[in-house]
Amino acid sequence: MNLMQDLSAYSNQFLEMVCDKLKEYKEICNTAYRGIVQCEEKLTISASWSKDEDISRLLQSLPNWANMAQPRQTRQKREDEEDYTRTAFAKESEVLTGNLGDKLIPQNEILRDVSDMKALANLHESMEWFSARLKAFFYSVPYMSVECST
Repeated sequence: MNLMQDLSAYSNQFLEMVCDKLKEYKEICNTAYRGIVQCEEKLTISASWSKDEDISRLLQSLPNWANMAQPRQTRQKREDEEDYTRTAFAKESEVLTGNLGDKLIPQNEILRDVSDMKALANLHESMEWFSARLKAFFYSVPYMSVECST
């Protein structure tokens, strides 16, 4: 950070490079995500649900969401962690399957491959880690006006 202050004449160029790299990273993450959750240009059910505002609000009101929204280091360790997680997931499943009604989910819209689920979890964790580091970086940057179009 001292280098940015010492070379303040170049700080705009540096931040423009950061913005460009962030755009590239966003595209890479979007491509990876689409490669995992979409098949034949059709959204999987979970991707469709994530676009439904009512479902999103309902899921965000559940305790599981609040727990996952906290940084991993500050999450409380529970003695009954396994039971709590099982109960929270059961509640989410109940809400989401209730949303389906009598409709069946086509087999091609279900993520079954464990490696796909691991890849999705890895992508999520990587983005969570990166966003925390990026937030810390930007909080440490002295205030200056920078325009970065997304």
